[in-house]
Amino acid sequence: MRLYQLIDYSCIEEDPEMELNFSIVTPDNIARVKKAVPHDQRDHVKENDELAVHAVKESDGDGKRRLTVWFNKEIAAIETSDGSIWGDWDDDEELLLTEKIETAEEIEGSTIIGRRAYNIYGICGICGIDALGRFYSLVDSESDD
Repeated sequence: MRLYQLIDYSCIEEDPEMELNFSIVTPDNIARVKKAVPHDQRDHVKENDELAVHAVKESDGDGKRRLTVWFNKEIAAIETSDGSIWGDWDDDEELLLTEKIETAEEIEGSTIIGRRAYNIYGICGICGIDALGRFYSLVDSESDD
């Protein structure tokens, strides 16, 4: 069982270069917006989409990655070396929630059941499906994306 920990990210300051692009897609800018998103996400960019593309932390040698959020569709995708991972976008928590349900152990010993998730910094974790819906970050360095 993988080990996760509840971490408070509220003290992390936003990097002004983290958000690469925020746009309402129009006929005039659609080509430019498509160039800002990963290749396998380009066909999903449509006129009138409200989206943002964020640079996220490097992971496992992947180099720079991007998290694309479609606010009007409430979906998001994160770039990985194996292609994008898609899921629902939780705007309140700023989380990409995949469909994958995981059971893991919290560092203090309790069991967590929740959806595999990625936060705005590109950090993988689990969003608990309990009433609190808290985000637990992966403690070990293994990844089975």
